[in-house]
Amino acid sequence: MSPPSKELMRIVLERKLNHGGHPVLRWNFDNVHIRTDPAGNIKPDKEKSMEKIDGVVALVMAMDRAMKNLNGGDSVYETVDFWCWGEEMPSKPKRPCRYPICPDLCASGVYCEDHRKECGHDALRGGANTCGYDARWRKARALFLSQHPLCAECRKNRVLTPATVVDHIVPHRGNAVLFWDIKNWQPLCKDCLDRKTGTGL
Repeated sequence: MSPPSKELMRIVLERKLNHGGHPVLRWNFDNVHIRTDPAGNIKPDKEKSMEKIDGVVALVMAMDRAMKNLNGGDSVYETVDFWCWGEEMPSKPKRPCRYPICPDLCASGVYCEDHRKECGHDALRGGANTCGYDARWRKARALFLSQHPLCAECRKNRVLTPATVVDHIVPHRGNAVLFWDIKNWQPLCKDCLDRKTGTGL
């Protein structure tokens, strides 16, 4: 750690370090103390300060990598083949099915494919058509999405995502007035709907 620390100290003393006035890095440099051992090696240290110097340590580590690769050379990713066997790596681990003593795992939701039809949300509440999500709803939904094409939740975070579902802001629970009240509708993308309903957890 000493050579990159010395190189960083040289750059700082020669006023060649340009960090764009970054407030956190400036704060880290204010907290740093240079510790020297009897052999003349140096390294950044907090001394007795309780404040952080993480940015300085990260910069020293980056300097070390840069100094060791001054002559260039091939990247390990260009010289070594990486193989992935089987299916594409999943973005999240599978979870056990909630059906009693079922050994299967679920890629999404809380029930496996075999038990989803038997125990899923639609099975318990009677299916989409029974709850009012019929042809009339599908027509109203398509019209609403054409007039409100972007996800309302994503827009709050200044992200533009196409809306794919119409959500009832206040759950209607079978109440026809709440169900058909357009002021109670909002356009959402599937990810935001899953976060709201908990199925994406």
